[in-house]
This record gives sequence, structure tokens and C-alpha cells, in this order.
Amino acid sequence: MRQMRQRFTLDLAAAEIGRSTPRWLRDGVHVSPVLWTDDREHLAVRFASAGWAVELTVEVHHSGWAHLHFVSKTEAMQETRRVGSLQAFGGLLDEAVVRAGRISLRPAQLLATTCTTGWLDWIHGELWLLPGGLTTSGMTLRMSDGTRHKLLWMSVEPARRLLTDRLLPLLGTRLTH
Repeated sequence: MRQMRQRFTLDLAAAEIGRSTPRWLRDGVHVSPVLWTDDREHLAVRFASAGWAVELTVEVHHSGWAHLHFVSKTEAMQETRRVGSLQAFGGLLDEAVVRAGRISLRPAQLLATTCTTGWLDWIHGELWLLPGGLTTSGMTLRMSDGTRHKLLWMSVEPARRLLTDRLLPLLGTRLTH
């Protein structure tokens, strides 16, 4: 596939959406027609399904920047990604559709607007209380020298499989568990 150098070819992006639409429809995902801006600088497509808690809108600019919008009745989340090729754009669409189907909404309560792991830790964040199960997954790595590393991520992410597949060959005998 042609790599993007200056302008992302939106016509090819629209064709990629059209090529993948029958597969998404077979999976029960409603796919909107491709929506163009008047200046043809952006295109967008919307995805929804009866079982989803969110609607997904993917916008792409001719420069190759894509914006993913996951929108529920009460909240919206946006991610921005750079797509380096038409193949990468197709992969991003497939990944975003899978993620949208796995997102679940849970009521949460904000406990503190500023929380940290220690008084000398300069990084602060919000502390939320969530009901009804784990929303994060994790992995603890025990190294042969006795050190431990804990990794945490949102449970909707495919991190465990990717990390397991990549860390074992990379760390080899330095990883004990």
C-alpha cells in the first residue's frame, strides 16, 4: 500500500470503508454512509449496534490524522491517532469497531479530584469509586533478580494477549512469572 507522505487520499479511505461495510453489517453493526465535509478535507463514518453502550464516529483528515469518538447518552471520549497508510486506517477501523462493542458503562462516584500515590509524588489524578466488578486488568512481572513490575490497563484493551506474546520472547530467562 502507498505510504502517506503529504496528503491522505480520502477517496481511498472511503473505498476502504465501503469494502469493509458488508463484514460489519454481517456482524450486526450499523454503518452510516460516508459523510464528507463541504471542502472535502474530512470524511466521517458512524457505527452503532443494538447491544452497544456507545456509538462510534471515526473522522479522518486528508493529513492522515484520525479522530475516534466513543459517545454514550451521558459521556463522550475522543482519541486521536495518526494513520500512516491505507492499511493502517483499515486496521484502525476494525480495532475501533471491536472496542466500541466491548465498552460497558458503569455508574461511578468521584471521591477526590486530587489523589496521588505518596506525598512526594508530583503526579496527581482523580480517584473514582466503581461498583459491580473489575474495570481494569493487570499483570505482575517477577524478574529473576527479584524485582517486580505491575502493569495496569482498562479491561476493554487487548493488552494481556499482546504483552504475553511480546514480553516472553523479549525478556527470556529474566522473566520468571
